Amino acid sequence: GLKRHMYALDRLIEIRLPRIFSHFKAEGVTPIIFANEWFSTLFTTVLNVDVVVRVWDVMYVDGSVHLLRVALAALALLQPALLELHFDKLVLLLKDGLRHVDSTTLLDLAADTDISDRQ
Repeated sequence: GLKRHMYALDRLIEIRLPRIFSHFKAEGVTPIIFANEWFSTLFTTVLNVDVVVRVWDVMYVDGSVHLLRVALAALALLQPALLELHFDKLVLLLKDGLRHVDSTTLLDLAADTDISDRQ
């Protein structure tokens, strides 16, 4: 379940977003610090309700892999800001910053994110 998603997200960040992966490693940030909340609440605590409903719609069709797509898309959109921040502010942005990303861009990017079993 959740532990498997944390591991998968960590590997996907390493492969797809290597600059974020390196920065997180240098700052001591792991997916468990932020994505545990994202996944366990199905994004209800970090995204606006209208976006959450759209995430859930796709999740019901595609399964929980869509949560990984949304997480990667969110990190990609936040990347410029994330790379400038240190631990405390970085974690704060990961917990509160998703409400400020453009929902259409986030969902379009998530939809375009292909995650295969080999990644």
